[in-house]
Amino acid sequence: MHQRKRAAKAVRYLNNKFIFAIGILAILITAGCKEQKLPSLADSLDGSPTPVQVQVVETQPLDDARDIELDTPIQVSFNTVIDSATVNESTFIIREDTAVVSGTFSISDSIITFIPAQEFDRSKVITSTLSPLIADTQGNNMDQEYAWNFTTRPLSEEERNPPSVTATKPRNGATDIDLNKNILVQFSKKLNPETINSNTFYVQNDNGSIVTGSVSYAESTATAKFNPSGALQDGTEFTATITVDIEDQFGHSPDQKHSWTFTTKVIDRTPPRVLSTNPRNNESNVDDDILITATFNEPMDPATINNETFILYESHSTGFLQVSGSVDYTNNTARFIPNVDLRDREYYIAVISASVTDLAGNELGERYRWNFVTEDN
Repeated sequence: MHQRKRAAKAVRYLNNKFIFAIGILAILITAGCKEQKLPSLADSLDGSPTPVQVQVVETQPLDDARDIELDTPIQVSFNTVIDSATVNESTFIIREDTAVVSGTFSISDSIITFIPAQEFDRSKVITSTLSPLIADTQGNNMDQEYAWNFTTRPLSEEERNPPSVTATKPRNGATDIDLNKNILVQFSKKLNPETINSNTFYVQNDNGSIVTGSVSYAESTATAKFNPSGALQDGTEFTATITVDIEDQFGHSPDQKHSWTFTTKVIDRTPPRVLSTNPRNNESNVDDDILITATFNEPMDPATINNETFILYESHSTGFLQVSGSVDYTNNTARFIPNVDLRDREYYIAVISASVTDLAGNELGERYRWNFVTEDN
């Protein structure tokens, strides 16, 4: 009996020790879990970071895009910040068909932009290729080469059509053109300025001789100007010509040359003449209240006919005295109006100065005079 009690006591002691040991083990396991971090998906089994693969997120233009403008930059976006030192013409290659395109690169964080040195040609396939050597700032690369392409737009109607002349100044067939006139021609579209010169835009006179002058071109208005070196010959028909060697900005030339004619004004170089006078030369018995007139063969410049160029003299024993009066001009006729009636039986001389001119500026050239005698009352 006494032995059974001792045996039961021993069993209880062992049970308590086992429970205690289990508790201690649980505490140690819990503490160990708090101190030991589980490996993440980005970590390798040895604790080092797993490399992030560099990937293309978006391109502009999109792959297989059509009708893209000729000056469009090429842009590619990545999933990480790119190391600019790894971007160059060897790792980012642009080809127009098979020819490599030159240009400049711009890198901003995860975006690379390629700006072509000149516009792409029309209806061309542009292929962009990214090398796996492009890396991010952590040294990670793409796992393989990446390429995409797009096609530039075709020729527009304006680009397709050749240039043509839309207006000229003087217009075709114009007459009475000033001798110092510039000759202008306007085109349907802008031209290549290098093709506008004295060989492609020239003026000839009526015997076929080339008129000397300079040619200029205003791109803003697509207008060419021929400036003669001197005054054109008067009363002459001129021919202006635009040849087929001009080109627009796309290399297109007109199908045929364009010529037009104009005629300069006739310059009057003939001196005026006095057709008639009143009284007539050597007339006698002239009324003492007569108006003395001189009629010319053409319109005269009124500013040149006055008291200094139309003068009446009266004969006296001491010589000739100038008669006071006024002068006017109308309908090709100059009039001398004495301030008082002329004297009877007196000899008078009327004089028109050589300096009076017609409307073209031609002078009479020599003094014109006539005389008459008043009547005996």
